[in-house]
Amino acid sequence: MANLNFTHGRWINLDKPGGAVFFVGGGTVAYKGVGASNANDGLTPCRPLSTIASALSKCVAGRGDTVVLLPGSETVTAAIAITKDDVTLTGYTEVSPLQRPPSAIVCSSDINVVTVDADNVTIEHLLFDVNIATATADSEVIQIASTGNDTHTGTVIRNCFFDMEGADTDIDVIRVGLDANDIALQTLIEGCTFHDYDQDAINVTAASDEGRIVNCYFYDSVTANVGRSAIQMAGDNWVIEKPVIWSKNATATDGLIELSGTENIVISPRVWCNNANVIGILYADGAEATVLDAHIAGGDTGNVIDHTTDVDGQSHATGFMSTTAGAVAALINPSVGGTP
Repeated sequence: MANLNFTHGRWINLDKPGGAVFFVGGGTVAYKGVGASNANDGLTPCRPLSTIASALSKCVAGRGDTVVLLPGSETVTAAIAITKDDVTLTGYTEVSPLQRPPSAIVCSSDINVVTVDADNVTIEHLLFDVNIATATADSEVIQIASTGNDTHTGTVIRNCFFDMEGADTDIDVIRVGLDANDIALQTLIEGCTFHDYDQDAINVTAASDEGRIVNCYFYDSVTANVGRSAIQMAGDNWVIEKPVIWSKNATATDGLIELSGTENIVISPRVWCNNANVIGILYADGAEATVLDAHIAGGDTGNVIDHTTDVDGQSHATGFMSTTAGAVAALINPSVGGTP
């Protein structure tokens, strides 16, 4: 939860004391409160609005406003578009990594669930329960910098739980930057959990640089869907720190961590994969990255580290690793192409 406090007759976010706080009913009615309605002012949990979109419409760009989803859920059928700078969207209850928040956004419609086209936006302590059975190719749950040939900075996604079980395999969970023209800089993704990611859990496009992925957990264990990569990294100057990746069904041609950007560093990844020829870490064309203190293991792991082309001396991997006997040969004889 945002650092909320009731003082001087109003709710404030102590991290952004100049902003207003708007509450959205999550299907529950507050004690001695009234039912959620967009006719309410939303200024207390007892008079909540009924939709996040309505609360966002009341926010003022740059003021530091906060939208709080109360325990329960809102089902959305159109994208939640965050277009105003310095807005926080949060669940009411503060949670830790791996914990399912009681405030949920539910979606089964073929949409990008949240689009962020503003600076200094924070999304935290929310459950995204996504069940889109047939999705437009390469759609996303959260899309940062989605349109307008613009650059947006400072997005924070913290302690969110993404439950993708039952969703189509065409969906990425978080896409940082839509393309080379719609760019997201200095993004932080921290403490998030990705359950049954169906394409890429985090996909960072080229030119969306200088971000961090910290203490995130990736579980691709549902046999009905085959995920691709936990992290696809085409941006530059990223720090990926302590990811935990457990994959039962990844494809053999992609890396669970796939690096194609430059000047990236991966610190203490913990990777377990259980399909034949799955690649733990893949250096794609042009990658310049350093991997430190990596632990990669799996029952049928075919390639612990691989390269699509010969590495030119700019990529390094140190501090390896626990693995299976069968994977040791693959570590020094990569099959995708190139030599270590």
